[in-house]
Amino acid sequence: MKEATSAHNLRGLSLIGDLYILMGMGLIAAGVFFLFSSNLIGLVFAGMGILLTAIGHYLDDLEPWAWWGAFLGNIGSGSSVVIIISGALLAITISIVYYLLEVTLTIAIFVYLLRPSVRKLFFNR
Repeated sequence: MKEATSAHNLRGLSLIGDLYILMGMGLIAAGVFFLFSSNLIGLVFAGMGILLTAIGHYLDDLEPWAWWGAFLGNIGSGSSVVIIISGALLAITISIVYYLLEVTLTIAIFVYLLRPSVRKLFFNR
């Protein structure tokens, strides 16, 4: 069912936005934890969490900068695919499954964002 606040009817885009919001909230929580333990890295985590939460929210509103943020974020994740796979080959089986799921999800988001129907929503308004 289409959400009342959604500017589109694509479930995949809503799922990607929700994933970014969840990752952002996790980073904000980690940032707060590190700030309470007197570590300034908490500011970096909280800032990244706020950025990811904003990207997730504005993906659903079809903002072009949010598309670019998600796209570039996945390029950053995807560029380490070779390192992830080679590291997974040296790790235990659970880690291999985790890394393969991470690589699969990164590639799936990357390909989905490049679909012409999705790009048209962001850049042909």
